[in-house]
Amino acid sequence: MDYKAEQEMEVEALESILMDDFAEVDGPSPSGWSDSVQCYRIGLPTGEAESAPESGASNMQFDLLFAHTPSYPDEAPLIKLSNVQGMSNDDIQSLQKVIDEQIQENMGMSMIYTIVSAAQEWMQDRANTPQEEVLDPAEAKKRAIEAEEARLAAQRAHGTQVTPETFVTWRKQFDTEMVLQKTSLAEQQQAAEKKGKLTGKQFFQSQEAQVEESDPSDFEFEDEEPEGKQVRLESDEEELSPDDDDESDEEDMLAALG
Repeated sequence: MDYKAEQEMEVEALESILMDDFAEVDGPSPSGWSDSVQCYRIGLPTGEAESAPESGASNMQFDLLFAHTPSYPDEAPLIKLSNVQGMSNDDIQSLQKVIDEQIQENMGMSMIYTIVSAAQEWMQDRANTPQEEVLDPAEAKKRAIEAEEARLAAQRAHGTQVTPETFVTWRKQFDTEMVLQKTSLAEQQQAAEKKGKLTGKQFFQSQEAQVEESDPSDFEFEDEEPEGKQVRLESDEEELSPDDDDESDEEDMLAALG
């Protein structure tokens, strides 16, 4: 195959079909491409996307840069997206996947126009896709966070309804926390024993043991009455003499006889 002639024929066909949307690129080649290759630019028409402002593709714009490799079409051409606007990273990856599939399916044949047609079809699919389905990932994440915050606020306002499912979830979490707490206490006790220190429980038990083993003679008990009480008793005893008791008995007997 005369690759050079095949490539020139394809360029002429693209110029006649795409007209103003096709042009040679002057200046340096894109990064990673050899400066010796001739680069071309194709501006893809947005088609019906312009008439669908509510769609996600209405603001999409990009150019398709391509260059023939020495053995094209028996080897893949160089293709790159340029001047991309209104497209998320997911959009770019999706379109690049479409382009790669077309290259593999059309190897050995002139394929640039086929790739352009597939890209236009991809844009048309996006034009017919509702806006909410083509949200930028950052915007989609933001909306998801806002929705979750609203749900939690409503839950706090009305309280959490207890269902068998929520109770089982709570119970599992509670049991897990209790196991972790017991494990932590056991580890602390083991660490304290290794260091030769008493844990709170061991200290309390040691104090009880000391009290039980103590000799009762170690404790002093006040068996004697206070001094004040002793003095009072002695005074009372001094006031009551044996003679007084005898006189009292005689008086009682006389009174009984009389």
